[in-house]
Amino acid sequence: MNGAAEGYSLTPGSAYEIYGILLFQNQTRYLLLDDRCIPGFLPSGLFHGLRGSVFFDWETCEYELDTDSREVLVFIGCPLLAANYETLRDLIDGKAAAVAKFLEYKEYVAEVQES
Repeated sequence: MNGAAEGYSLTPGSAYEIYGILLFQNQTRYLLLDDRCIPGFLPSGLFHGLRGSVFFDWETCEYELDTDSREVLVFIGCPLLAANYETLRDLIDGKAAAVAKFLEYKEYVAEVQES
């Protein structure tokens, strides 16, 4: 993480696990847990020194959001969010059920990494 984290609950110089990548309107955002353990999609410009690996079960999906402008949102990451736009949208909105599902996935990742 670089030093431009003002306005975010992040600690400069800290490492964060990335659980997904969101591409939309020429922006890249990373899904991670901030210092308050709240999941969110944070701008890629806040981070540097990323390792180039992804978790083995990540999936990719595309959602066309506006049929007039043909805007496409691309998500690469945990299968739970890649499989269902409503769950992805609910996580972005911070809805409790989606956050709980995401935290279950986070625990699964931690267990697999330990074994």
